[in-house]
Amino acid sequence: MRRIVSGFTSTGILSAGILVAGLAPGAALAQAVPATAIEDAPPPAVLLAQLDDSDLRDEETLDTLMKIEIDEQAKSMGAAVGLSLIPGGGWGLLYADKPAQSAVPFTLAAAGFVVGALYAVGTFDTETSTACTHANDGQVPNIECTLGDDPVRNKEQDPRETAIAEPNNTYFNTKDRYQVVTSGEKFDGMKTGLV
Repeated sequence: MRRIVSGFTSTGILSAGILVAGLAPGAALAQAVPATAIEDAPPPAVLLAQLDDSDLRDEETLDTLMKIEIDEQAKSMGAAVGLSLIPGGGWGLLYADKPAQSAVPFTLAAAGFVVGALYAVGTFDTETSTACTHANDGQVPNIECTLGDDPVRNKEQDPRETAIAEPNNTYFNTKDRYQVVTSGEKFDGMKTGLV
């Protein structure tokens, strides 16, 4: 049970004492500051303006930032793809501000142009060649493939058939044992080089 002293509780007296003890120094301090000092103080807006904002001078304004964003959005994917179709292949990447990535298609295009030029000037051109072959002896001089059809020399004995000369071993009778073969390929690189 609480004891009531003159209509106050002991807790109320204690609270009042703490309040008075806290207000007494504040009241003394308030009396120490002259009223003219408060009146002569600059307004808060002036105090805020005195802050050092030199590092903010180079910052973009909101209008500038919005223009940058609009310019970025104006870069069209269609334009980038269209530029990529130009020979060289890296123009779309340059348009998208990717110069390092565009080096790869430009390098490949340069290599392709060099190889195409080499094809066009005939560096890789090839021709076919013919050779005369015999059924048993393989490749023989080219003249022997024509002896069977030569009306002057087709009656001569063919020494490749037998060691003993027989009347039927003439070039005319053995011409089917000779064959003209074509080796290699005729290739002109002009069209390939242009492509």
